[in-house]
Amino acid sequence: MTELLKRINDELKRNYDEVVIGGRTLFDMKDGSFFKIDEFSDHGPFVIEYAEDLKAAEKGWLDDGEVFPRDMVFSQLISEIKECVANA
Repeated sequence: MTELLKRINDELKRNYDEVVIGGRTLFDMKDGSFFKIDEFSDHGPFVIEYAEDLKAAEKGWLDDGEVFPRDMVFSQLISEIKECVANA
């Protein structure tokens, strides 16, 4: 995990509870679904990955969502991530 991904996750912890399901750390969306932020590589973009329910989360069935470039200003990046999650 890169330092930037750690900063993103730390910021998301302010709004979402972290849960460990099937060995994966996800954020609880409080509607029965879950998400996490992942990165393609240490220099690649970020992606929101969603599990539509607990069963999908347990099995690791996560669907890719919006992709965000790494070079965005942090405040804009976190704002856009939060907006996408809120509208999911």
